[in-house]
Amino acid sequence: MSPSVRPEKISKKGTGKKKGNSSSSSSSSAIHRHHDGDHNSVPSTRKTASLPDLNECTPATSVRAQKVNLPKISKSRDSALSSSNAPPTQLSPVTKRILEKLSELISSPWPSNAPTPLLTTPSASTTSLLPPRPPSSAPSRKGAGSLVTAGGCSKGAKNGKSLRHRSSTGSLDYQPQRSSHVGVTPRRGSSDSSLPELSGRAGASSSATAAAAAPAVSLASADFDESADEGETEDAALDDGGDGSGPGAALRVSRSAPGTPPVSADARNRIGRQCLALKRIMDKEGLHAESSIQRTLFSKTNPNVSVLIKCLRVVPDLDITIIVTNLLLRLTMSTQQNASNTAFVARKSLSIALLKCLQNTFREHIKADGRCVVFGVANAVQRVDELLANVYTLLVKIAKFDAKLALLARLHGAVPSTIIMIKKWNERKEYGLMIHGFHALRVFTVKNENNVNTIQKSKVVDLLAGLIKNPLLTPTLTQHPAKMECLLDLLTILAKSKAGAVDVLEKLHVKDLIQLFTNATSESVQRCVLKLLKTVVETEDGKNAFNENNGVAVLTMALDDLVQACEAGNGAPLTTGATSLPTLLVSVLRSAVSQSDLPFLDRYVALTFPLPRTPNEQPQPLDVTQLVQLFPELHPIPPHTAHLPITNIEVRHVQPITGRQPLLGHRCVEYSEPVLRRGASLVRKLVYEQMRRVVRPEESANSIVYDVADDRISVPEGCLIFDSRFESGNLQMAIKISDTEYDLLLQTDINAPMGKHNQWFYFSIQNMTAGRSYKFNIVNLSKMGSQFNQGMQPVMHSRVDGLWRRIGEDIYYYKNHHKKPDESDAENNTYATLTFSVTPEHDGDICSVAYHYPYTYSDLQRHLFQFQITPTFGDRCRRQILCHTLGGNECVLLTITDFTEASIAASPMADRIYILLSARVHPGESNASHIMHGLLTYLLTSSDDTASQLRRRCVFKIVPMLNSDGVVNGSHRCSLAGVDLNRQWKTPDAGRVPTIAAIKALWKHAIESGRKVLLTCDFHGHSRRKNVFLFGCENAPGSPHETLERTFPTLLAQVSPTFSLPGSRFDVQPSKESTARVIVRRELGVVNSFTLESSYCGADFGDKKGLQFQIPDLQQSGLDFCQALRALIDIPPPWSVAGEVGVKTVVGLQAAFAVPPARQEGDEAVHSQHEGRNGEEGDDREPLEKLLEGDAGEEPDNDDIDDD
Repeated sequence: MSPSVRPEKISKKGTGKKKGNSSSSSSSSAIHRHHDGDHNSVPSTRKTASLPDLNECTPATSVRAQKVNLPKISKSRDSALSSSNAPPTQLSPVTKRILEKLSELISSPWPSNAPTPLLTTPSASTTSLLPPRPPSSAPSRKGAGSLVTAGGCSKGAKNGKSLRHRSSTGSLDYQPQRSSHVGVTPRRGSSDSSLPELSGRAGASSSATAAAAAPAVSLASADFDESADEGETEDAALDDGGDGSGPGAALRVSRSAPGTPPVSADARNRIGRQCLALKRIMDKEGLHAESSIQRTLFSKTNPNVSVLIKCLRVVPDLDITIIVTNLLLRLTMSTQQNASNTAFVARKSLSIALLKCLQNTFREHIKADGRCVVFGVANAVQRVDELLANVYTLLVKIAKFDAKLALLARLHGAVPSTIIMIKKWNERKEYGLMIHGFHALRVFTVKNENNVNTIQKSKVVDLLAGLIKNPLLTPTLTQHPAKMECLLDLLTILAKSKAGAVDVLEKLHVKDLIQLFTNATSESVQRCVLKLLKTVVETEDGKNAFNENNGVAVLTMALDDLVQACEAGNGAPLTTGATSLPTLLVSVLRSAVSQSDLPFLDRYVALTFPLPRTPNEQPQPLDVTQLVQLFPELHPIPPHTAHLPITNIEVRHVQPITGRQPLLGHRCVEYSEPVLRRGASLVRKLVYEQMRRVVRPEESANSIVYDVADDRISVPEGCLIFDSRFESGNLQMAIKISDTEYDLLLQTDINAPMGKHNQWFYFSIQNMTAGRSYKFNIVNLSKMGSQFNQGMQPVMHSRVDGLWRRIGEDIYYYKNHHKKPDESDAENNTYATLTFSVTPEHDGDICSVAYHYPYTYSDLQRHLFQFQITPTFGDRCRRQILCHTLGGNECVLLTITDFTEASIAASPMADRIYILLSARVHPGESNASHIMHGLLTYLLTSSDDTASQLRRRCVFKIVPMLNSDGVVNGSHRCSLAGVDLNRQWKTPDAGRVPTIAAIKALWKHAIESGRKVLLTCDFHGHSRRKNVFLFGCENAPGSPHETLERTFPTLLAQVSPTFSLPGSRFDVQPSKESTARVIVRRELGVVNSFTLESSYCGADFGDKKGLQFQIPDLQQSGLDFCQALRALIDIPPPWSVAGEVGVKTVVGLQAAFAVPPARQEGDEAVHSQHEGRNGEEGDDREPLEKLLEGDAGEEPDNDDIDDD
């Protein structure tokens, strides 16, 4: 052989002929088969390409779990530290030089005289393309597959293998025939068992022709294996034929990235040598935080690991990419210390490099049907498989650090190409490779519906179901749960679409999933099955199939085992979280229970009220004369002195009221009542009991023991006695489940759509035994969320001690399966259930249970009567009738000011400021009446300086109960017309909403007649948030009154321990356009137009943090309101002060009213809760609780967000 044409002699360092290294390929997992041949003829023991195990993609498993053909980690952290010569704080100079050389090689342009991709001559001898033989030391050299054309053959052809040349595409197809050597794979030939030998030997010829052809040697056949010796090189040169006409002269040159010249064999050799040198340094030093190679590869300055990533993009050679991906796999190994390595390479655009590598591999080496077309490469199919597995594994590793991976995969065509390979691997029964492909598809579907649709249309579900149901794979999938999780997760993603769910149900029946859940030995697999089941049973067909196969019973039993083991102390505590096993069990069970009507719906009687139809029957709007009479401060009239005996209070009602509720009073227990803390296992236990009732209905009595519309029902002996036939009472039916459990149904607001407004309840119970726990389930509540899940309790009055108190244990509020009659709202188409337990303290007690502390229409009349009999009432108040309601009840108007002559002389009525207040527009918000009662008590009975100043300088126009009809009849939100009165302010109809028409006319007349209206406020209660807070109307930026709407809330925050300024809001939502505060601000021009909201529950900051509100707390809020008003009237009013002056005044007042340190900290905490959450309270519920409470969707006109 001529020295002039012999390739450069390679050093023998690191030769692969050492003992033990020659069998490197046998350590690979035997999950691959030969490509495109007769699969039946391939023995199961043949050696295959090595693949990274799927468990490598999970944090808990090492790459070496399956003897993957990757660089070995042979040294521990300590031994690596001791063997490393470089100081731990310095970079590795050797590694740096290697990276610099690599960077130079891949950055420099290739020679301009690079050969053409394929060299051929017209002669028959040159049209015969033969790959180089395997190394001479390979045990099965003669059995290796070779490529031939019609014009020639190789030694492999003589052994029975012939090949066909496809000149039109420049590619070759294998056509293997049966041979005694089939199934024997030549050794990889690498000097290191962890890295593959490059694909062949460069031929060398002693002739001038061979010398000329040398530059055309394929990158896939160039030799840079440092184990090669001169003898092997000479052996490989025999394939050239010695005269330049052999196949070695016409080998393909591997192309580089699109737009770049081909890579020369010399450049390829040099790149390969540098990569192998880098690998040897890794083996010597090890990878840990203190190693110099770690510091060099992941330094912030170049060169670093980005050189390897660039190598993937620029040099798409099969063997080099295998080496580089193996190095990257080792660098990103799933250990805690290498987690930052993965994030680092992800930031260096590794995903793009991998996807381009994948793209180039399919363009160069894989046909459209998935067949491999690599030339002159031993074990071509296995090497392509290894490269794809490496690429997919790396993509999965970096997926969580690259949010755009799914989009990039779609742009690079990675999804369809991966599906092609999965189908080809399925034909070859390469199940391990299929799972790698499925794992990649799973990360490609993250937040990318286009990729999901592509996968869905490619019938991947068939392959997934086939793997799961394949009995031969069951042991393997059982031993490796990560593989089963991958398959199930991808199925879950595909099943989220309607078409995908149909496909899943056709290929993988629900009974198969239930059986899979039962047989699963891994909790992680059970969780994945439950996720898939939940997605499937949300469809009607899936739900029916689940119930037909007894799925509810199976999962209920599994949940029962968890609950019982936890309660008995035999098992671990029930885990929490959205993906915990108990949470998923509950979620599937709730989804699987078919929606059903309310129990005994045929007996349910909706109350109605005949609305007036003719103008003569309808209430008439107030005329000017009537309006003038409603200003007694301007036209003196004597005070209302007629004593009204309490027993003669007239209440007009629609709901059955057979007797008068005894006077219960408003006394509460004297001790503070903290919010309730429920146990961790309560939710699971309650859902289990609910599912048990569904599975075993025969265990429930299901007998009606009370119906408000049927007083003929006899109560069995020993049964509880219910009653709601009194003012403000609301209980439609009581159904006995057992001696200690009852289901309760509430009455819908009169004339309102059924199920629209069911929330207020108020009933009495008799015949309870002291010390015995009774459970009550109110099953037809309309709201999807409530403060009952934030520690709030119902209230109960005991006739024995005459006190109101918060009661109830095991309280939970959740969405149930009873459907509402209105199906227009798909999100909230079922009712909610409130369940709680009560343990009475006294035998024979009569207990009244309510949603909140009741305040009835009769209570208002009694309190007004008590005010009237005070000696100062005539000097401070005038009571009038604003109008009558549809039901004929009075709507009372109170005018409060100082009517004494001395006061009028000192401060004429025409100069006084007007404050317009109202309350109880929603009858279920009884806390608003308690706040109003506190305000009235202070203004009418107090003689301190603040109250006196307010009476002398202000005129209060107060309507304490706007919706007395609703209060009397136990409604939650509507009037007798079945409408929400606080949505009627824009164009109120006096014939249907007379109180709103009258109060709007009154306030409008006050403003138009020149009265100085400083503030209007409507008092409300809020069901979803804590504290007391305000809703206002934000003034336009740049207006004279900009930010003035925040003056009064700022003052109120200084004096009230329960008022939350950060919780107040000043925006106007579209659904609030017709409320009182918005109309008064926009139409009447009142800057300070507010809605005061009070929580049903309590406060979450300050001295009251963690405590539930009691009646004295609510009354104190009314007093605090007056204190803030006193400060407000000292500020120059907005009609005479520019906006900037007003702002400065507010700032000055903030400084004057110093906030105590405790309050400041509390306010900051509240602000942090509400900031960025649109005013909603902080939510610390468990994911399971959020899921079951079903409060993600809200009704358009519901008061779940703003109760005004």
